[in-house]
Amino acid sequence: MPSDGYRAEQRAAWWHIGALTVTAMLVALATALLLSRTVTRTVLRLSGWVRSIGPGNMGQRIRIDTGDELEGLANAFNGMLDLLEVSQRELNEVHRELERRVRDRTAQLCDANAKLHLMGEVFTHAVEGIFITDSAGTVVAVNPAFERITGVDAQSMVGRLSPALGMVPVGGTRSVWDEMLEHGSWIGETRGPHRDGWQIPQWLSLVSIRDEAGVILNCVGVFSDITDIKQKEAQITHQANHDDLTGLPNRKHIFELLHDAIAGAEVRGQKLAVVFIDMDGFKFINDSYDHATGDQLLCDVARRLRAALRPGDILGRLGGDEFVAAVGGISDKGHLDGIMRRLFETFAEPFEYGGMGFSVTASFGVSVYPEDGDSANALLSRADIAMYRAKDMGKNAIAVFCEEQCLEFTRRYRMDQEIKAAIAGREFRLVYQPIADARTLRVRKVEALLRWERDGTVVAPPSVFIPVAESSNSIREITRLVVEMACAQHAAWRLEGLSLPVAVNISSRCLNSDETISHIAACLNAYDVPPEALEVEITETTLMQNYERGNAMLCTLRDLGVRVSLDDFGTGYSSLQYLARMPIHALKIDRTFVQELLDEGGSLEIVETILGLARSLRLATVAEGVETAAQLSALRGMGVDYLQGYCLARPLPADDILTLCRRGMRLVPGDVEG
Repeated sequence: MPSDGYRAEQRAAWWHIGALTVTAMLVALATALLLSRTVTRTVLRLSGWVRSIGPGNMGQRIRIDTGDELEGLANAFNGMLDLLEVSQRELNEVHRELERRVRDRTAQLCDANAKLHLMGEVFTHAVEGIFITDSAGTVVAVNPAFERITGVDAQSMVGRLSPALGMVPVGGTRSVWDEMLEHGSWIGETRGPHRDGWQIPQWLSLVSIRDEAGVILNCVGVFSDITDIKQKEAQITHQANHDDLTGLPNRKHIFELLHDAIAGAEVRGQKLAVVFIDMDGFKFINDSYDHATGDQLLCDVARRLRAALRPGDILGRLGGDEFVAAVGGISDKGHLDGIMRRLFETFAEPFEYGGMGFSVTASFGVSVYPEDGDSANALLSRADIAMYRAKDMGKNAIAVFCEEQCLEFTRRYRMDQEIKAAIAGREFRLVYQPIADARTLRVRKVEALLRWERDGTVVAPPSVFIPVAESSNSIREITRLVVEMACAQHAAWRLEGLSLPVAVNISSRCLNSDETISHIAACLNAYDVPPEALEVEITETTLMQNYERGNAMLCTLRDLGVRVSLDDFGTGYSSLQYLARMPIHALKIDRTFVQELLDEGGSLEIVETILGLARSLRLATVAEGVETAAQLSALRGMGVDYLQGYCLARPLPADDILTLCRRGMRLVPGDVEG
């Protein structure tokens, strides 16, 4: 049993141990309290920092320098924030990219919807017909214009094969559908069916829609009704090929029709007659009345000629009063004569307008394929040559082409070329025939007459080259040359003290040219010739062929002071009314009347009538072509004012006229009676 001491020691040890334990506990408690406050402050800082980054503010960092786990924890948090901040930036960039893509896609969808709406509106309201098919050509949709153009109900069209499968291009043979399948698209003119059974001229665009592999998904056709365009095109073509006035084929189309007719005649082994028709005296009617009357006359002539021909025969208007007919299937001369008789008789009855009747004739020239040519140009030109032969026969006649006419035409053409060269080479000269006072036989004026000489030799007489020049524009240049030479000669005579009026002849072709008047005025001014010293002679026939224009020209000459004589009077059928209106001062009695003056049943009474008419109009008279003393005496006794002819003097060179006038200017015929 332990002793009390031991127990005391034991208790002391326990107390010591207890004291130590309490002390250790107090130290531990103090240490714990101290550590608790330190950790708590650090944790509170860490907690506050965590709360501060909650809204997304990751730019902050915490600094804990405890050197313990809390510092490690803080550093770990800071590292995590660095990673989170990088991720946040990346997420923000991704978010912004997604937002941009969403905006772009939304805009694209809106644009696509707008385009779809627009295309829907276009499809619905387009004036062109539109149809959509599947790859086999079955219609899946058509627009309202399709129904309007074709007359086919839009709904009933869906599920049916497209008409495009059977369409062919205008002028082609292969279907437009096959062309589209081969080339991917086709565009051009075709004809499509209408519900009522007729064909619609269309302008069609056909295209295939394919996938990435090239497989056809759909086909789209867009077409428009071009009926109006085709009608206007036909109208324009008709206007381009037909005469506006008569509606007949014009010159261009005539050649095309003749070309086809010749080809047909060749294939059938038949003859073809080409007829050139030129109206006689049309210009007189056109100028004497008004152009409306002339136009109506041309239309009536066209109708009569058309009625005289068969439906398949050709009739056209070349221009002016010239027509061309072509008749195929000519069997023999009798057949041709019958055709020409019908055409000729179209002018037998007068044409009536406003209660007036117009008797009009025509000259006809005929050429025949293949004898006279194998081309439109050859046949027409030779028919033209024959027509001029009909004119030479006295007009109102029919002439059939022959080779001699062609040779004559060639001769005239070559002469015309020589005339042009002669004008340029100054081969023409003037001679002057005196015109004497019938009472005193003194020279009062001269008439300038043209001669053509080369190296002193006569190339051709006026009776030969003047008609050739008249048939071309060469006569205009000759007239200009004559006026200029006459004025120059008058000026030269005046320098020698001789003032002798000169008469010049003006061609009918110059009546339509204002240049003639201008040239006369220019020559008078250039050579200082008094206007009254120049006299212009124009034939009665020429004037009556174009009276209004010719009379206007004469009035202009009168205003210039130039005198005018009406030449070859008595042959042109001018009336007293026309004569009274003409600004002329003299009548020249045609040489035919002078030559037949003393013949039995001759022209004595005609000459007396002309002289009486001239006196009543206070016009001077000139008898030309006086060749015998008997004619001279008779004319003087009848009261003619002036005489001209070989009986008095032949045409003389300018120097001889000067010599004659210096001798006293009196002409002395060797055998003048009384």
